[in-house]
Amino acid sequence: MANCKDCGLAIEWQRAVGKWNPVDADGQPHYLTCSSERARDMRVRRGQEPGIFPVDPTRIRTYIDCPAAYKRRYVDRIPDEKGPAAQLGIAVHRYAEARLKGEEPPAPVVPLEYARDWRIMRDTIDLQLQNGLWDLRDAAVEDRLKWTWTEGAMTVELMVVMDWWACENAYPVVTDIKSGWGVEHDGGELFKVSSKAELKKSVQGQANILVIGKHVPIEGGRFQEVHLRYGGELVWADYEPEDIAAFEEVLRAHVALMIRDNEFVANPFCTVCPPGTHPTLKQPITIGEDGKEITLQAPRTREEAERLAAYAHAARRVAFAATDALKGWCAVNGPTGTFAHVAHVSKRIAPFVLRTPAEEGGEPERVVGVKEVVRILEEQGWGDLLPELVVVSGTKLRSVLNSTRKYVSLAGALAPLLIEEHETRFEERRVVEEAVAEPAAAPVDGAPQLSLLPGGQP
Repeated sequence: MANCKDCGLAIEWQRAVGKWNPVDADGQPHYLTCSSERARDMRVRRGQEPGIFPVDPTRIRTYIDCPAAYKRRYVDRIPDEKGPAAQLGIAVHRYAEARLKGEEPPAPVVPLEYARDWRIMRDTIDLQLQNGLWDLRDAAVEDRLKWTWTEGAMTVELMVVMDWWACENAYPVVTDIKSGWGVEHDGGELFKVSSKAELKKSVQGQANILVIGKHVPIEGGRFQEVHLRYGGELVWADYEPEDIAAFEEVLRAHVALMIRDNEFVANPFCTVCPPGTHPTLKQPITIGEDGKEITLQAPRTREEAERLAAYAHAARRVAFAATDALKGWCAVNGPTGTFAHVAHVSKRIAPFVLRTPAEEGGEPERVVGVKEVVRILEEQGWGDLLPELVVVSGTKLRSVLNSTRKYVSLAGALAPLLIEEHETRFEERRVVEEAVAEPAAAPVDGAPQLSLLPGGQP
């Protein structure tokens, strides 16, 4: 038996789903009766505070994408399973919050396969702090702001949570940390940095500026994202006062629909619900009798084009989910269909190499591998290849190493600077037997090391 530190009432502790939770004497969760602001916020978020309709940017975006997804998550309260990328995102946000507040960061709870990602993002945050990107003067960290209005018999409570924000000369700047939630390694094509045009339409960005404007006078505002997966790349969008006024008008209309909706009809072109959760429109394709030939009907109208694009996106998501489900099976039972675990050998520029001394009898010099590549290119008169070999990818480097004519001398000079990496990838191959018998070499990939190049720092 103990007392709640917020309201003083007697409570007991019960263990459920791996956690200890405070309950009242009748066994009901204590937050349902606690008079603290924190308990009230929990009741509001869960729709358990009479007369209060909770909204936030994520709820609004989910409803716009698919009302059925909104119902599943916020009405039926079916929890979404947090994948490894989401766990990484939680750990990164907790680390950033602690560092910004000058507190000791908690130990990271990160899947082992994401340890490298964690290190890169943690180091990026630390470097940004050292370089003064996060100016903590007159700034708020992990701030929660609310704005309420009346819609019929309901009081709408809009809450925004901001990683960092500050306001100077009536112009607030909100910074949001992006770590790639829900993005898995195998879905690399989903990695994405928002463009300014996309941020201009961001529900989260406009809602943040709108709510700040309900507390302090503002003349527009800026919303910016720090993408830690890309070394802290910063993108932003500025909102004029008329932008925010128009957003508020449309926001109120959408929330009114959400309050009155009791059917939550699924979006037939939904791309956010798990495949198979609800019916979607049939695909406009014909499959040949042999099951291999597929004929697509070219779209004739914008509606048909958008429908086809939605189906293509859904098909990729289904394929990704199926591939992930097959991975464990093939690891135990071997290749299945066109899927197999395939050995790959890739080459990349070594982090450090020994440079042959210019004078006979001298000691070899340990230098950064990429710097040596740059020196060789310039020395042999191939400086025009620098942007392709050093900045972009390994495609050009592969052609150089495989050349028997044009780059033969250059290829011979670069070969000693490369190291081999062996890995096994689960993937779909056209002929699994050939792929297993004769593993194909992966493209030469210099990009991971090239992030070190501009500054020349190991």
